[in-house]
Amino acid sequence: MESMEVKLLEKLELLMSRIMSWTRKWNTMEASWVKFPRRCIRVRSRYCCRTSCRRYCETARSRR
Repeated sequence: MESMEVKLLEKLELLMSRIMSWTRKWNTMEASWVKFPRRCIRVRSRYCCRTSCRRYCETARSRR
């Protein structure tokens, strides 16, 4: 019984680490896609997203 639990925990940890690395990859990918993102609005010849790229919007506005 204990060995089963240990195996399950190990699998869970592996899954978690995979999810973490995947999210990290996804975030960097998203950051690189800021140039042509989905659901975006133009701000002075620059694109910015309403969702995750709000900070990019602000920097684009402040840089001008």
